[in-house]
Amino acid sequence: MNEKLRLRHIVGIFLAVVFAAILATLPSYVSVFDAFSIEKVDSATAAAFFVFVLAFLMNNAIVKNRQLRENMNIELSRLRRIHHLSQRMGKSAVDKRYMKKVDVALNEYFSLLGTQGMRAYYASRAPFRAITATIYDYTPKTIKSQILYGELMHVTREVAVTRQLISSQLQRGISSYGWVVLVSIEAIVILSNLIAQDGTLAGFAISMATIATILIVTLLIWEVDYISRAEMKEYGERYGKNALGIEDKKKKVK
Repeated sequence: MNEKLRLRHIVGIFLAVVFAAILATLPSYVSVFDAFSIEKVDSATAAAFFVFVLAFLMNNAIVKNRQLRENMNIELSRLRRIHHLSQRMGKSAVDKRYMKKVDVALNEYFSLLGTQGMRAYYASRAPFRAITATIYDYTPKTIKSQILYGELMHVTREVAVTRQLISSQLQRGISSYGWVVLVSIEAIVILSNLIAQDGTLAGFAISMATIATILIVTLLIWEVDYISRAEMKEYGERYGKNALGIEDKKKKVK
């Protein structure tokens, strides 16, 4: 979840409050609510179940996003490690060509995600395979290069595993069934709240606040669970910055 306050957040909160105010006025105009007495209404069980489901879904969404960011950090650090290891293989013409080929492959990968964002992560399989193919296409000649190449192979395997985790986390979210359960419980809690309204101004204010809170929390869960286009772009820009970093180092070397 991105912590920045965006226009859609403000609009969502405003609409939630307006909709809550409209719902809270229904008992004053709809006579069907008069058929129920306050004593007959017990929304405590539904409210408790709602809180339980809410906490479960919120925790899953938060964990998913935290793991996604952690795995992105791991992938970026390992890719930078690949760059550094490849640059220390040796000083022969073959080694220098190898260094250049690895950097070109890394730059293509970084540039794709930097320009198209994380929505292109599935499409980035091809440039990542180019990285691994380039790394495998090398035969170390010295003891030092053999040690470095062994470490390079290990890091490459770590990146491949991390990519699988990131791909899975980008596609994972609250299921349709989870949303149906949550919205159904919310509807029961809101209906119970409206039925229990005593017709006073204080009762209206309490109903409005309760309904608004339920709607805003639902929007919060959706925000945590859903990765927007803007966030996908921002995540991708982190990869793009690494491409620029490699280019800057090349210029300094020259």
